[in-house]
Amino acid sequence: MVQRRVLAVCGVKLIAVTPAVQENEWRRFRVRTRAINNYCSPRFAATSRETLPVDRTRPSAVNTPVVVSVGNCGPAKNHEALLEALRIAADRDTSWRYIHIGAEDRATARELALVATLPAGTVEYVGVQDPLPALQRADLFVMPSIYEGLGIAALEAISAGVPTLLADSPGLRTFKSAEGVWWTATEPAAIADQLVRIAQTPPTELVRRAQRARTWALSAFSMRRSIDAWLIEYGSTQGVGEHR
Repeated sequence: MVQRRVLAVCGVKLIAVTPAVQENEWRRFRVRTRAINNYCSPRFAATSRETLPVDRTRPSAVNTPVVVSVGNCGPAKNHEALLEALRIAADRDTSWRYIHIGAEDRATARELALVATLPAGTVEYVGVQDPLPALQRADLFVMPSIYEGLGIAALEAISAGVPTLLADSPGLRTFKSAEGVWWTATEPAAIADQLVRIAQTPPTELVRRAQRARTWALSAFSMRRSIDAWLIEYGSTQGVGEHR
């Protein structure tokens, strides 16, 4: 609270990356900010399910469906709960193949031990790389985090038209307005319940929900609108079009 107030007195502009962050800053620190929504690269929207050369809009009837997560292996990402959920779902005759993208140096010994308890080939940790190719292969994106700032990886997946399962936690609740997103508590049993439910959902319903969420995301998190707002904050009277 002291930090924010000193910055404000010094003339620093305080910006929140979503209205949810803006509300959090006021509720916790009584600091007023301006909300300018963050955004992701337009290339995720440009490679939506409608333009992919291979139909990956549904869990395959032949191959095990693929679930992808993106982010580091820090405690807030809650990967241990996800790995336990995969085991629980498998015990209920619902198998998923899990691909993790992101830095793995913070993975705990328990997380690695959980990976070892799953059948060979169930989990693939591929390190830091462009997430788009994996999203193109994914039947589901999952982010079970205990908290997030915004969750750019979630925004990327939703913008690409991937069915998305998010934890009902601070930061990710920004996406509550996105009709079509699937939600879960952060505990393994709750995540497993949703993994089973999604696997049993008709393909047409998965596509319909994902497209509704994508339409909302492309409108609510417009890069052009956000950059225009930032230019105004920096004192420019010109929009993105004039700066191209």
